[in-house]
Amino acid sequence: MNNVVETSTTEVHPSLASLQPPTLPRIAIICVGDLTITRDGTPLMAWPNRKAREALAYLATSDGCQASRQAVQAALWPSVKERWAAQGMLRTTLWQVRQLLDRYGASGSWDTPAPADSVVMSKGQLLLLNPMRCTVDYRDTVARRASLLRSEWPNVQPSPVTLDAATAGELARQWLTIADDCTRPICAGETFPWLAPLNDRQREWRLDALAQARHFAEAADESALVAHALECRLRVEPLHEPTLAALFRLRLARGETAEVALQYRAFRQALARQPHAADDQTTVPSAEVEALYQAALGGSIMPRRVPAPRKAPTNDSAGDAAVDFGAPAYAPPARAPPHRSVTP
Repeated sequence: MNNVVETSTTEVHPSLASLQPPTLPRIAIICVGDLTITRDGTPLMAWPNRKAREALAYLATSDGCQASRQAVQAALWPSVKERWAAQGMLRTTLWQVRQLLDRYGASGSWDTPAPADSVVMSKGQLLLLNPMRCTVDYRDTVARRASLLRSEWPNVQPSPVTLDAATAGELARQWLTIADDCTRPICAGETFPWLAPLNDRQREWRLDALAQARHFAEAADESALVAHALECRLRVEPLHEPTLAALFRLRLARGETAEVALQYRAFRQALARQPHAADDQTTVPSAEVEALYQAALGGSIMPRRVPAPRKAPTNDSAGDAAVDFGAPAYAPPARAPPHRSVTP
């Protein structure tokens, strides 16, 4: 009798389904403007401590979203002199961040090695954010700016002769987008001590982007884009007279004399509000700005302001002579004689 072995497909036991790795949450870090960190679209409000949130913000704003352990320790605990103490606080902070963002449960301790799919990854002495797990808006801004700098026309040139108008206009709009991204400060409202150099760099990037946008807008012969770039530059530096003079020349060429006169008055008021306004030399515009303003007045068609009617002064002291302003004097109505009834 032959023994026949029948084979059949085996099914996975239901208990093995629980061993499948869970779907890890997606983390979004918004640094431009108010600092916001979300997990699967929900803002995280409950943090173990302030340093856990600051550590994520520091990594998100670092070049390449990565930094060495020593740099993170120096930025988050600048007053801690003992190296071993700063290292221990960093390990505890990273463990708290991973417990909050990775949902690995309460198992493990502060010295447990980080999983390979953790939000904060460790490579020796290097800490970096996992690009497969989290998105950072500031990283996208830096990447767009770097892409434009690596393009065929990276820098401002005196006379771009190899650029057609359509390409120049498109590059001007892209640089204006970069300038808009650099308008808001990084982590607004936060008091992290390492934020000041970043915001200074943000301001320099915005000025550079506006200079690039103006350059390419002039190459494309689009006066509206040039005016927009100049106006944005004046919002950053309201007292920058070369930019103001360039805007005046552009508006005079377009016949906008009224706008030149109004902006000149606003510029004089801004000069007068300066702390060193007591010095007469600092409140006087440059000769070029003054000449452009006088040219605007020569061709201005703005209506003259009608002076308000003068009011009669009130003299409460006796003995002062009354002043006649042409108004009719007040005369009380004449009284009617009293009525008397006559009895027959």
